[in-house]
Amino acid sequence: MSDFENIDEIEFPATLSDDQKLDAILKYLSLFYFKNDADRAYDCGFVLYSEFKKHTMTFGVYNSECLSIALYLSRHNYIDLSPIEGAFIDSTPAKVRIQFSGMKFMNEGGFSQKTRDSNSRREIEKNLLLISKRNEKTLSVSTLVLALATSFLLIVEIIKFVFEHQSFFCGH
Repeated sequence: MSDFENIDEIEFPATLSDDQKLDAILKYLSLFYFKNDADRAYDCGFVLYSEFKKHTMTFGVYNSECLSIALYLSRHNYIDLSPIEGAFIDSTPAKVRIQFSGMKFMNEGGFSQKTRDSNSRREIEKNLLLISKRNEKTLSVSTLVLALATSFLLIVEIIKFVFEHQSFFCGH
């Protein structure tokens, strides 16, 4: 059984986030990575745009966003778009295929993993900032306590000095 026949068996949640849609598209295109079977609507890894569009709609990509997503992935070098001869730039392509960089990115977790990593980094930075502020506050309180303790000891020493030398101050 070829990968092409397994396309309809891929399960996707009913509603996908933007990252999940991008990952699903890369996953879908990876099924055709450098395959060649003219009877199956793909050629040398390319999928006909009409087939691509039809399948992306099955996992929640709206008709209106399909081309935008394809152009986005192309600009980031994750997929190749084969233009229709004589068409304008950013017009509907004839064929679509995943690039090696798209396969690598998808195998590393794709857009969903990139977002999780970014969120983790932000969380770590937030925690480090909180720790830094807590340490700064602790240092400020410690400095204040040390200053008060030093002042108290100075006052005790002054009082001790005065009582030891009371005769000097009183004239006796």
